[in-house]
Amino acid sequence: MKPLMYRRGLSNIDGKYFFTAKTNFYIVLGFIVLFLVTKYAPPYIDSFEVKKAIEETIKTSGKSDSQSKILEKLVRKLRGAGLRDFEPADFVLDRSHNRARITADYDVYVKLGFGYGHYLHMHVKGAGFLR
Repeated sequence: MKPLMYRRGLSNIDGKYFFTAKTNFYIVLGFIVLFLVTKYAPPYIDSFEVKKAIEETIKTSGKSDSQSKILEKLVRKLRGAGLRDFEPADFVLDRSHNRARITADYDVYVKLGFGYGHYLHMHVKGAGFLR
């Protein structure tokens, strides 16, 4: 058996080495954080995709395009990207001169397991110049 000075941080129970309670706590805490990151990261990643689609739609839209045409183009682009089902009513288009700003407000339900979950409210804005 190793001398005590080489066994620091480990406890000896029946000749087997186990981590201390503090180390076990940090391991469990790390798994909890990893679990939460895997649950909460996808909605935020999707919000970046929505912002990218908004900005691309504004760049490819012309000044003479109607509001409904621009929003329909945006919804088609989001459905093609495989994102959640958006409707044109989820977006607000504000136009002034040759500049447009589109804002999306939507909720995403995050399931944490055991029948528990909650809604994240996502607020995404994108702006740009119309062609």
